Formats: sequence, structure tokens, C-alpha cells
Amino acid sequence: MLTWFCKRRKSEDEADLVAGVLLRKAGLSLERAQFALDVLAFYGYNQSNPQQYSSILQIQQSFEAQFLPNSRSYSSIARRKQLLAQGYNLYGAPLIAGTHR
Repeated sequence: MLTWFCKRRKSEDEADLVAGVLLRKAGLSLERAQFALDVLAFYGYNQSNPQQYSSILQIQQSFEAQFLPNSRSYSSIARRKQLLAQGYNLYGAPLIAGTHR
């Protein structure tokens, strides 16, 4: 059962990476996408425990919210933001040093 969750997390991580590439390709803002992850986290935390965080700013400033995974299927918010940024920066980068598209 644990391997299923590990594979699922890997798939979700790859989806975040691809989402970053697609953000850049579409000309959308990386910062807005990363903020959207904070909004989704705020919504998720408030569904399970409405008293835990009273604002999105608290989510952004909380070590627990940013760096500890709140699900077995997803990485932490900080890791997901990092994956979005990696994908965003990969789009248009040469695949092999010295080559250009």
C-alpha cells in the first residue's frame, strides 16, 4: 500500500513540474500559480479544522503549512512551489549545453 502512495506522490510531483512548463508556455505568472497553492491549502486546512488558520497570510508564514505534507499523496506546499518554478524555468532552456531551439 505504501508503494502506491509513493507512486502517486511521484505522479503528482511530475504533474506540478509539467504545470510549471505549461504556465511559462502560456505566458502566465509563476507567482500567481504559487499563490494559488497557498489558497488551496487554506481551503483544505479550513475544511478539516477551521480554527487552525484564519488567513492565507498565516498559511504563507507557517512552517508547518509550507514544509510538512498534509497528505500522503502530495508533497509539501514548499516542494510543490519549487517544482512549479523548476518546470517554469525549464521551458525554453536548451536540453543539451551548447544547443538552442
